[in-house]
Amino acid sequence: GDGHKQGDIFDTPKPVEKPILTHASPGFATHAKGYPQTVQGMHDAARDWVVSNGKKDVVEHAIAIDLKTGNTLDAAKGSRDGLILPPSVLNAIKDPNNSIAIHHNHPSGGIALSPSDIAILANPGATQVIAHSHIGGFSAATLTDKFRAALAARNAKNPDNMPKELKLIAQSVFN
Repeated sequence: GDGHKQGDIFDTPKPVEKPILTHASPGFATHAKGYPQTVQGMHDAARDWVVSNGKKDVVEHAIAIDLKTGNTLDAAKGSRDGLILPPSVLNAIKDPNNSIAIHHNHPSGGIALSPSDIAILANPGATQVIAHSHIGGFSAATLTDKFRAALAARNAKNPDNMPKELKLIAQSVFN
């Protein structure tokens, strides 16, 4: 496994200084207003940030990027076994008007997404979750609109159950 424990991303976060991704970040070009010129440049800068920080202290780091604006939403630092998303990110991914990508590293070197990683996508504002290895490579996941709609319909009476159900689906697929 990749060291994740069930429920490891939904507990109390450890505070971390919010990074500012700039043109100085490798692969990150900006417009005059500071917005990324390309989505790929934004993803490259997020990858570089989580991997470089993870290599320094051998723990998980995450950064949430608003794909509509290119802004860094927030960041988190965890342990070797997982991390906890800050309340600002948890609130943002619950808003269907948002489009948030969450990059994080796996200090173990593994790139496989855990069921907990995939469960993030049950939130309507979570567009993509990406896991980066310290030794190269990554895994990324998104939900199709059709699957997201089916998941929402199944949980219409209890939308808070969607992450739990998606995590169970991921466990059955990947275990």
